[in-house]
Amino acid sequence: MFDVGPGRKGSTVESKYYFMLGGAASLVALITYSIGAIGVFRSKGASRTAVIFLWVGFVADVVTTGLMALGNSGFDFSPGIGITHTIIGFIVMAGMLAAAIAATLALPKAREGATPAIARWVLVPWVAWVLMFIWAAASRGGTRS
Repeated sequence: MFDVGPGRKGSTVESKYYFMLGGAASLVALITYSIGAIGVFRSKGASRTAVIFLWVGFVADVVTTGLMALGNSGFDFSPGIGITHTIIGFIVMAGMLAAAIAATLALPKAREGATPAIARWVLVPWVAWVLMFIWAAASRGGTRS
């Protein structure tokens, strides 16, 4: 690896590629989570298409997390913004996992019209995830060298 910074984590040429790929995967997660969550909300229940988008978003979110950790030589547990970003990131990811699971479990009931509650509930973790995405992009997006 080529060191391009003064001994900082994530300062190698290889790390930059991890961050670029992680950023792309994060955009995929944003788009697919949004399509899935808005799809569930607009249809007033779970649909197969919306559930697929939620699961694709979750996979992209996991890939993003892995790539960013690789680029940073591990998870960032430094005091302040580092540990805050890591902990909140895992919490909102768990929320989206719960939304995907709940929507999946609601699929058989969707034909009976028994899923309006999931339509409202799925927006909560999605809004939290979008806010986390915006915060991460604003606070950390341009700081990786």
